[in-house]
Amino acid sequence: MTALSNYGNEKDYEIFGLPLILAVDKVYSKIRNLKYRYIKDASTLFPEEVNQYEPYTIREAINNCIAHQDYTKNGRINVVELDDHLIFTNLGCFIPASVEKVVIEDAPEEHYRNRFLANAMFNLKMVDTAGGGIRRMFNYQRMKFFPLPEYDLSNERVKVTIVGKVLDIKYAAVLARNKDLTLEVCRYPKN
Repeated sequence: MTALSNYGNEKDYEIFGLPLILAVDKVYSKIRNLKYRYIKDASTLFPEEVNQYEPYTIREAINNCIAHQDYTKNGRINVVELDDHLIFTNLGCFIPASVEKVVIEDAPEEHYRNRFLANAMFNLKMVDTAGGGIRRMFNYQRMKFFPLPEYDLSNERVKVTIVGKVLDIKYAAVLARNKDLTLEVCRYPKN
């Protein structure tokens, strides 16, 4: 697993070896999780202060990469930190076939590429095999009014991008005014 900090130019990196489940905390400690300040609504002049990234979201993304990597491809899991977002990649197709299915149906997956590894990680309380981890990541982003996680499932790899700030103030305002919107509507708004 490679953790890379890249703020315009490569700043720092570290390569972690096996066993990967012991590297999760080391990778997490490499990520700068700065405070982000913004005014949530017009009723106050005092800014809200939150971490750029929810620790659960970082942990879930790393653990999903480890649990679902296609190890027959002899590739790396990468965690890249940029100024305002994190990118997590692992090799192998996305087993549930679509992120929409996972987020909307909120059902556990019936098939795991690495059943033994998934069970071990579940027993160590690293992952939730009940299937709610990705949905929970989406909810954490929505509660902060940040963009929802973006998934790129092309080229037999999974790439997840987590943004650590408000990108569109109009989108954030809609989320702030309508706390009961479903994730389906938040993710796929009608124009």
